[in-house]
Amino acid sequence: MRALPVFFSIGAVLFFGLAAFSDGIIIPVPPPEAPPPVETPWLTILYHHVTVRIEGGVVVTHVDQEFRNDHPYPVEGTYVFPLPPRAVVQEFVLWVDGQPVEGRVLPADQARQLYLDYLRRHQDPALLEYVGRDTFQARVFPIPPGESRRIELEYAELLSPEGGVYRYRYPLDTERFSHLPLEEVSIEVELSGPSPLGAVYSPSHKVTVVRQEPDRATVSYSEHDVLPDRDFYLYYSFAQEAVGMALLTYASAGENGWFLLLFTPTQARGTPIPKDIVLVIDKSGSMEGEKIEQVKAAVRYILQHLGDEDRFGIVTFNEEVNWLTEGLVRASPDRIGAALNEVDMIYADGWTDIHGALISALEWLKTSGRPNYVIFLTDGLPTAGTTDTGEIARDVTQANVAGARLFVFGVGYDVDPQLLDLLAQENRGTATYVTPQEDLEGVL
Repeated sequence: MRALPVFFSIGAVLFFGLAAFSDGIIIPVPPPEAPPPVETPWLTILYHHVTVRIEGGVVVTHVDQEFRNDHPYPVEGTYVFPLPPRAVVQEFVLWVDGQPVEGRVLPADQARQLYLDYLRRHQDPALLEYVGRDTFQARVFPIPPGESRRIELEYAELLSPEGGVYRYRYPLDTERFSHLPLEEVSIEVELSGPSPLGAVYSPSHKVTVVRQEPDRATVSYSEHDVLPDRDFYLYYSFAQEAVGMALLTYASAGENGWFLLLFTPTQARGTPIPKDIVLVIDKSGSMEGEKIEQVKAAVRYILQHLGDEDRFGIVTFNEEVNWLTEGLVRASPDRIGAALNEVDMIYADGWTDIHGALISALEWLKTSGRPNYVIFLTDGLPTAGTTDTGEIARDVTQANVAGARLFVFGVGYDVDPQLLDLLAQENRGTATYVTPQEDLEGVL
């Protein structure tokens, strides 16, 4: 059989708000001869095998999927795999009749045009939440009825610990696009590090953890006849030593090699430092339903874990800004109880004035020698008050005279990652994005 060409691109970019990082799917194009009404002819994913090698914070993920065309006509499409931030694709193979298919790299603008052409012909809102900023694409030519195509992809990424804990995420959510339930889905993680492993657990899936040695473990998950509806998360840590160190090297034949040397100093532990924290809660209409309940549960978690000497304040907003506390108040049991009651009564309606809410919250924080934090929980784009991204970021940063660290949690698929990333970066924080089904408490 003649080898069919495959075109692929790394970094083809579409920016439709926030996209969930997701595993690969083939976005099909119905053929002209398909009988009306023409619906998206999703392929059946026969199996989805993922093997992961983790050494400290260096992760290599290998994906093996097989797609079958169960329709009575040929189906072609584009294989799309949104990558984690800063991930690098190391290998891509499309198998046809047991033989690897030749491939060539398309410039990013050409790959992007392929996808834009698809969206013009077949508008599917579910796909707008799928395609992200760092996207690997491969053109898959017609798959005859009853035949299948196997795809292998391997990429590497570097995880950074927060509070001594690493978080690995492999998205499975898009397997809902399969025409039929998957016969098998499995993830196997080989985990090792420079020192004995600490906690190893998954809050999202029932996994089996086998510790072969103090510094090595295997984590396994497997299901059959299933349509996965949530992403896979794995948290792990290492026993604290004076200084942890790992050396990784790599060299291809005929090329200069590279090495990565990781130093991880131990975390000093002592009496917690009293802090000031302001919670800024988006209660606009787009938060209605599951998202507002996610946020309320996260706020309860934060309040219940404050120290006795901490101070907190709560700001809610839609097109108006409201204060649930009278400025910063001490985290005493009665104040926490009153705040929890106020949080229970929050409901979603109205527009979204991000600018006004953050400026108001920052007015409460002063330079006092205590660490200052702002926790910003939102799902949407600014739709009221000042809405220009540059103006919001500039004004919020200028208003942050106390030097507070701003931590952003974007909930759902409609957020403005450009704005939220900028707010976090300019104010010494981080931006974290969660899907509507994700456990926000676990992320916190």
